[in-house]
Amino acid sequence: MSIKMSRNLSTADELLKFTPADEKSKNALVTDEALSRRQIHILDEILDSSFEQIKNLYDQLVEDDADMPIHFVIGTPGGDARSMLGIMNLMLLSKTPCYTYLLNETCSAGSWVYLCGHKRFAPKTNLVSFMLHPIAWDSDSESLGNHNSYSKYVEKLSKKLIEFTANRTKLSITKLRRLATNEMQFFIGDEIFEQGIATDELTTSTFWLLPKEPKKTKKTKVKEPNQKLLLD
Repeated sequence: MSIKMSRNLSTADELLKFTPADEKSKNALVTDEALSRRQIHILDEILDSSFEQIKNLYDQLVEDDADMPIHFVIGTPGGDARSMLGIMNLMLLSKTPCYTYLLNETCSAGSWVYLCGHKRFAPKTNLVSFMLHPIAWDSDSESLGNHNSYSKYVEKLSKKLIEFTANRTKLSITKLRRLATNEMQFFIGDEIFEQGIATDELTTSTFWLLPKEPKKTKKTKVKEPNQKLLLD
């Protein structure tokens, strides 16, 4: 049994859908090139195996350099909530700076992961979007008898996520509580900054590069006049 951050809450088939094993291998989170730039990409569905993959990448990058920021590029439609919680706690507890970047659209589980960034970047192009919605839950047929107790757990988790979001943004509890009534919350363009979802403006696509240090100008020494000649 697992929690699914699913957009379509009304379709029973969607709530009972499982990702085939062969599909999991296609969900690449990072390339060697991106890893060399200290980037972790979360651009596809967050699977139940995603937390383990991201934790391994995180450990590798921290071992290489514990002080340099790790850049999480997020543009996912959502996915498994257990992986989401693991990724969130990994970033929140990290002593190594974890920066999150929104370059297109992030939804559902990806949105809560984005909010864990020590700095949260987005461009001011009005061409990015951020979506929150209630948690749905998945179950196989053998576990349906636990529906009532499990749905209570999901309700408690939803409340904790609402409190977390209110503490990390300027969004009001009143607005966030609408999530409990299956109301999706969309934020586009400037709203992402106005509501405190993003903390920093992204001004370049090469954000992983260290800023160049200004060139030091050589000070020219001014020769003091020869006092003896002046006296003469």
